[in-house]
Formats: sequence, C-alpha cells, structure tokens
Amino acid sequence: MGRYLVSVLGELGGQDRVPDTAQEAEALVAHQESLLEGVWRDPQVARLQQEGESTLQALQREHQSVAHTDDFRWVGHGCGLWG
Repeated sequence: MGRYLVSVLGELGGQDRVPDTAQEAEALVAHQESLLEGVWRDPQVARLQQEGESTLQALQREHQSVAHTDDFRWVGHGCGLWG
C-alpha cells in the first residue's frame, strides 16, 4: 500500500508546469480527482482509516477515564504540561 500511495502522490505532484489552456487544466483536474477517488476506494486505505478511527476513539475513551485521577493530574502538573 505504501508504494501505491507514494506513486499517487508522485503523480499528483509531478506536474511541473501550468496548463496552457483551460481544457488542459480541466483535464488535469479531472485526472487528479480520479486518482484521489481511487485512493479512497482502495480497500487497504479504507481499512487503515477505520483502524485509525477506532484507535483514536479508544484513546479518547482512555483519556476521559484516566484524566480525572489524582495520579494523572499530579503527573501533568509536575511535568509542567498543564497549568
């Protein structure tokens, strides 16, 4: 998946000149939109996005349950992270 994403990014950033005509610009935009749509339809990218969302939700739940403990507040203040 990494190589695929790098190749798409390379193609998106590979345009080294401004299109000469509006038609060329429209064609370039359409091509880039097609590339991006393909990335978002890719099953591996979709799975990675879902895993990331699940991990973020779990971290937020954990933070909410731990943030109210005395140890958490003491560490945060002792390290100068919070007030």
